[in-house]
Formats: sequence, C-alpha cells, structure tokens
Amino acid sequence: MLAVLSVCFGLLVAFGLGEIILRLMAIGYGNAPLVSDPYLHHVHPLNYRFVSHTPSGEYGGHEVYYDEQGRVSNPVVSDRNDASVRPKMAFMGDSFTEAGQVAFADSFVGIMATKLEGRVDVRNYGVSSYSPILYLLQWRKIVRNYRPDHVIVLLYSNDIADDRQRTRAAEFSTDGQLLALPGPSGGWLTSMLRKLYLARFLRKVQLQLKWMIENQATEKSITAGLVEENPEISDLSSHYMESLSKEISAVDGDLTIMVVPSKYRLSHSGLVSNKPQFSDKWKSWAAQRSINFIDLVKGFSQAAAQGEKLFFEKDIHYNENGHSAVAKALQSHFSELFSGVKSPKMQ
Repeated sequence: MLAVLSVCFGLLVAFGLGEIILRLMAIGYGNAPLVSDPYLHHVHPLNYRFVSHTPSGEYGGHEVYYDEQGRVSNPVVSDRNDASVRPKMAFMGDSFTEAGQVAFADSFVGIMATKLEGRVDVRNYGVSSYSPILYLLQWRKIVRNYRPDHVIVLLYSNDIADDRQRTRAAEFSTDGQLLALPGPSGGWLTSMLRKLYLARFLRKVQLQLKWMIENQATEKSITAGLVEENPEISDLSSHYMESLSKEISAVDGDLTIMVVPSKYRLSHSGLVSNKPQFSDKWKSWAAQRSINFIDLVKGFSQAAAQGEKLFFEKDIHYNENGHSAVAKALQSHFSELFSGVKSPKMQ
C-alpha cells in the first residue's frame, strides 16, 4: 500500500512539475479547440491561447488567440480592433478563414488588418467546420451587432453536405424559420483538461502517434491523391446564403462571397476539364442575384503556373503563399479602401 501511495505521489509531483514548466515556457499546445454551443453548435473557447500544431507535423509553432468574444485575433496586439473606425469589415468562414495553420500576421485576414489599420476595422469570425446554415445563425447572434459595412464569406466544397446534415439536427419554428443548431451535450471533462498545458501536450503527442500509425503506409497516396467534393449548390445552401444576403442588406451592409479554389486542379497542372469547379458554380449563383463575388481561381492559377505552392502538401488548407494570394485578390476588389497602400506580395 505504501509503495502504491509513493508511486501516486511521484506521478502527481511529476505532472505538477510538467505543468509548471510548460506554463513558464508558455507552451500550451492546441489543434483547433472547440466547445459545444446550444445555438451555434460549436464555438471557440473564450480568452484562449494555444500553440498551433498538426498531427502530421507539417505546420505549427505559432500562437493562436481567441479573444473575449471567441474571435480569431492578433495574439501580439490584441487591442487592435476599434469599433469606432469605419468602415467595418467582417470575415466569416470555416477553418480556411480561421487560419490556425499559419501565424495571424500571415493569414489573409491578418494581412488585411495590418494593411488597413486605422482605416478599416477588420475582424475574423471564422470557425472550423462552419457552413452556410451556421453563417446565418452566427450573423444573427454575433456579427449583426457589430454592424459591419462589408461581410466577406469564404465557402468550401464540403459546405453542401454539411448543410444537409446539420439541417436535420437544427431547430425550426412552426412556420419554418431557423432557430438554432444545438451542439452535443457534455464535454465538461474535455473543457477542464483543455485548461491544463500538460494535458494539451500529451494530447499533441497522442495525435502525432495516431497519425504516424495510420498514415505511415499511405502518406504518399494521401499527398498526391487528393479527393475533393464538387457538388451542385443545393436548395438548402442557396436558401441560407440568400437569407444571409438579405439580412446583411437590411442593416446597410454588403455581402461578398469567395470560394476556395480546387487544390486538386492546381496540383495537376496538366489536367484539363470543362466541368465547372465549385467556385464557378457560386460565381454564377452570385451573378444571378447581383451579389458580390471575388474569383480566387484566376489568381491562384497564375501563381501555380509560376511554380508557387499555395496549399500545404498534406493538409488541405492554404499555406502562407495561399493567404497572400487571397489578400491580393481582396485588395484588388476593395481597391478604394487601399489608396496609397502597397499590394501584398507573394511569399
């Protein structure tokens, strides 16, 4: 019995020392942490900092900061936002907009915030795994109160399937109005463990080992054989985006849509296809409804033709070059806001 108590005490001391050392070194690892929400399904933890990593080890080492409202913010200059500055620009989207794969300063929202500092108040409302149904709810609960002049939504090809699945779990009024998308219950233990730096470190190691075991024999095929969705725009997703556009216009805001270009097509320079990619479908959809659209495909195609790598190899997201290309397209579209500001250069 005494031996067992000694072992337990030793482990407790070791864990305590590990926690103290990690906190002194400010190393609190994380990988897109999310918490359940009764209205928005899932949101970022508030006032939360972590050091980004990916199980594959392809990126990481930079700090990510979610502010008191759960927005992705500059971890170095957290008080940059100024609601008194007009115009106001709100970015909405999923993990491509959240951009935890790169440092804030290298993300397209971070580039815009830096370039337009003092001229335009720029805020990042991106949350991993969001889609149009959640953009509409997020607008109603959070973003509308900010009263932005410009709302830029970045869409991705898995949005259609996500909307279809989430609509089944959503709550609607008797007349069919969208009310909420409740998240899963529980999660107390996960929330508590997330506060411990040592638990985050052990989770990081566990994810890395899991990734290595699962991908050691198939890494090359995963890298070279990317499979992407290219669905038609569903009535559901179309309805949610039309509703969002109308509600933004109702408070004198302006919606602009962007779509992540096909990584598969950019990675296969010899591929010739007459089939419209996901971006082309939304471009046509937006034109039919007189909604602003920024076509990222042209700029990405030109950069890729010059040998630029715009996405991570193993990961689906933009690398620093990809974010720079998006920022360049944004600057071109909102040129009147950039008078006297130099264009962001490709890395």
